[in-house]
Amino acid sequence: MEKDRIITALAGAKWLSDIPELGNRIPANCILNKSVTGCGATELALRNDVPTIIAVPTQNLVNNKASQHVEDVIGVLEGVPNEAIKTYAQSHSPIKIITTYDSVPRVTQTLLDCDIDVYNEVFLFVDEYHLLFNAYSYRHEAIQSLLDTASRFKRVTYVSATPIVSTSCGNCKTCRCLPFGSKT
Repeated sequence: MEKDRIITALAGAKWLSDIPELGNRIPANCILNKSVTGCGATELALRNDVPTIIAVPTQNLVNNKASQHVEDVIGVLEGVPNEAIKTYAQSHSPIKIITTYDSVPRVTQTLLDCDIDVYNEVFLFVDEYHLLFNAYSYRHEAIQSLLDTASRFKRVTYVSATPIVSTSCGNCKTCRCLPFGSKT
């Protein structure tokens, strides 16, 4: 397995979408240390042609991104009914769902109920993954449920600009098999 692969942005590249090596895709099945904030990782996941669930830590992030992409993205929070998710999934391609860590299992199950092979056809983008480690102590059930659900996805990436040394993640059974990568 490849470890610590470094993808270096060309001089003048401001966004991840400016890196030809990525091919307008977020690398899958890795921990993506993007090194800098505001480089467009979430935007790339929202704008490319890959069906994607984006998991974020806060409702504010869901509301912010969903409001910027009203036509193409559904933001799923606690009050959004499953029927709204189903209606969205049946009328949009590719699907782009942004939700909190807590709602990933519900969103996943709702898509399965729509006969979408979510684990094989949808990419799971877990943003701000470094927060999982701190939140685990007081949001154990929600974080464990996210990690259990994520482990079923064929394509999942944990993304952050906050570096976590690979050895500090080595005991996490979900992340242990994932190579670290970074954008510098």
